[in-house]
Amino acid sequence: MAALVTPEEVKLRLRIVPSDTSFDDDLTMKAEQATAIVVNFLKRSVDYDWLLVDADELSIVKASILEVVKNLFEGTEPLSGWVKDLLWRYRDPALA
Repeated sequence: MAALVTPEEVKLRLRIVPSDTSFDDDLTMKAEQATAIVVNFLKRSVDYDWLLVDADELSIVKASILEVVKNLFEGTEPLSGWVKDLLWRYRDPALA
């Protein structure tokens, strides 16, 4: 799954100097993992068309992905409580 955030956005969130490339491979992997974690929590399919989402939702999803990347980078709980709270309104309800 391709990440929904750019390497530049990840570096900015982690306060890594853009010219520092020593973490690029790790950050790319973590961005892909974080995207998968958030998409899974939202119960969206892998091929969901994010271009159909309104700007507010996409902004919140991207902010959540960046927070999950930070948590993965720091070795803490990836999907923290406040990230879940932030995403909850966009989560697809379970089908009975």
